[in-house]
Amino acid sequence: MRRVSILFMCFLALAAFAIAAPGAFARESYTNQCAACHGSDPAAPLGGATCSGCHFHGGQGVRATPDRTEYAPGDTITVTLSTTRDTQNGGWIGAKLFDIAAPTTSDSPIDTASNSCTDCPVGVGGLNGITTQFPATLVADAPSVPGTYTWSAAWRGNPAGSSYGAHQDVYAQFTFDVVAAPVCGDGTQDPGEECDDGNTNGGDGCSSDCLIEPSCGDGTLDNGEACDDGNNANGDGCAADCTIEPFCGDGTLNTGETCDDGNIVGGDGCAADCTIEPSCGDGTLNGNEGCDDGNRINGDGCSATCTIEPFCGDDNVDSGEQCDDGNSIDGDGCSANCTIEQPDPICGDGNLDSGEQCDDGNTTDGDGCTANCAIEQPDPTCGDGTQNPGEQCDDGNTTDGDGCSANCTTEFTSEPFCGDGNQDAGEQCDDGNTANGDGCASDCTIEPTCGDGVQDPLEACDDGNNTNGDGCAADCTIEPPVIDSGDDEGEV
Repeated sequence: MRRVSILFMCFLALAAFAIAAPGAFARESYTNQCAACHGSDPAAPLGGATCSGCHFHGGQGVRATPDRTEYAPGDTITVTLSTTRDTQNGGWIGAKLFDIAAPTTSDSPIDTASNSCTDCPVGVGGLNGITTQFPATLVADAPSVPGTYTWSAAWRGNPAGSSYGAHQDVYAQFTFDVVAAPVCGDGTQDPGEECDDGNTNGGDGCSSDCLIEPSCGDGTLDNGEACDDGNNANGDGCAADCTIEPFCGDGTLNTGETCDDGNIVGGDGCAADCTIEPSCGDGTLNGNEGCDDGNRINGDGCSATCTIEPFCGDDNVDSGEQCDDGNSIDGDGCSANCTIEQPDPICGDGNLDSGEQCDDGNTTDGDGCTANCAIEQPDPTCGDGTQNPGEQCDDGNTTDGDGCSANCTTEFTSEPFCGDGNQDAGEQCDDGNTANGDGCASDCTIEPTCGDGVQDPLEACDDGNNTNGDGCAADCTIEPPVIDSGDDEGEV
């Protein structure tokens, strides 16, 4: 009796151990635990006493774990079906993936798992002969609609605590989220987006692909911008539309400015606030200015530095001036350009001017030079050497017997005589008459003539020619001198 009690106690201890750790007998204790359903004959169809044909027993710590907790629509979901006793149980299982939380036997899986083993027994522990081992991998596509989903994964075996002859699916749930892919234009700035203004329109600062567009006020000078100072404020030189604003010192006379010389420096005629400063050239005699004629031009009497320049009419004979009578009036002896003017020729001034035959310093007739400066001819008389009307000859005397009688008639004689047209001995000439003033005098001597180089009575000059323009005219009167106006200054 005592022996039976001991054996019974051993049996209970062994049974308790089997219940506490059923997976431990998948291999090591096959003959004790698997023989009841698989037989102990090694030649049996299901492997007999070996564990290669025995499915997994037990089920402690079975879990389904997705590779992520968040997916985009259509992403691949990879689920690992595992147990805390993976290293202790090598039996075969059937692994399934369901896209619902609590599937029934009538629901079809969306994926099953198998491996490439060559000794997987057909119809053992799997689904339709498809078997694998822990850990098993199941794969499916994420739903297309965003949301939170709970799916299940199942393994088929003999769970702990059931009879060893019961085969059924054991489920493990897992939860994940499907999140819509970031969309440019949804108003939310997602990773990879520089901006998102709620639309996909370009030209509003955020482009259609959610990149920041160049814009006025971004501090970068873009095409079409005249300036960009990094803001959209007016009144700082660059307007809110990135055009240059008028300002004092921009070189343009803007509204409210009386001057703008392109700087904001005082003392140059235009003050720092673009108001006119007293300056040379403003037309107002300021401070130490000697003059101010409203410009800054030299050569007009007032220099560019507002000092008085020498000028014609300042009553000072300056360089290049022949005269300066303090005015710029012609006809007063000094012309408007400060050259000496020649007075009009005056008969009676004692100067033999052009057009005058004589000038005896007065305008009295009867003194050999008339009041209009013409040579007076004496009353015609026989013997005056001039053949006057009614005279046949006039040999300058009133002596008979010399070919021209005392009454100025021609005497005929066989003796040679002056005026017979033959140049006889003692005659310098004989022009066939005894008239004077024709080059051959009444006594047949050569008469002085203008241009013979000898200044004879009644000649004011005789330069040996009859050419005008050389100081002595062709009629042997003195020509007025040519006054140099100074225009040929520097000529040799």
